[in-house]
Amino acid sequence: MNDLCDFGFICTEPRMEGLDTMKVARDDLVLVALNSDEFPDSITLDEAAKLPFIMLTEKFNIRTKVLDEFKHAGYSFNDLNTVFSLDSMESVKASVQKGYGVSLLPYMAVKKELYTKKFKAIEIEDRKLGYEIYFVHKKGMDSSIVEKEFMERFKEIGKRSFC
Repeated sequence: MNDLCDFGFICTEPRMEGLDTMKVARDDLVLVALNSDEFPDSITLDEAAKLPFIMLTEKFNIRTKVLDEFKHAGYSFNDLNTVFSLDSMESVKASVQKGYGVSLLPYMAVKKELYTKKFKAIEIEDRKLGYEIYFVHKKGMDSSIVEKEFMERFKEIGKRSFC
């Protein structure tokens, strides 16, 4: 809205007038830990609340989604065993890799670590945590021809090819 960029991707549906949006994907939040026998393959949400959590800071909408899930189960932020909060996914992933705790992170952010077996995904029983991803751009913006072509092409193929 402040003309800092022409388009982008966000993980909450925008509620601002003047933006065109298109839902392009859904991503899961995955409880990840260092790949070791210390952590089970599956736990309840109550058991998850007791694990040492590495959280993202308040600037991430994902943190709100994680805390909302615990809130619906009767837990406040203070009830969780939060080790610390960090301001980048890479720093959270590095902390998990060092064995400092677990974290709920987007699958897209940890799929490499899961594939290479650096991380272990812990299923939270009876929970499917996730969020929608939206492509956004300002309505009526004066973009270059290349940008307009990109956005039109993305709208055509984005939903079926976004991974």
